[in-house]
Amino acid sequence: CDVTLILQRPKVNIEHNGKHVKDTMTANCVRLLRTSPGQVNVKARTHEKLDSVGESRAVECHVVLTLERQQ
Repeated sequence: CDVTLILQRPKVNIEHNGKHVKDTMTANCVRLLRTSPGQVNVKARTHEKLDSVGESRAVECHVVLTLERQQ
């Protein structure tokens, strides 16, 4: 699973309540997908104040997920 968050705010590469936000997001994906941490990648970037995302009026999330049927 590859997750890309595109947003100006809130920042996700920070600590909140003693936990790193990105690590918490990764752990939630691992739990929900019932997979291992090595199979999940969460990254974030900004639009550098361009368009509605860059002006903090919107967020984008792109996810690529490969599903395999167990035999």
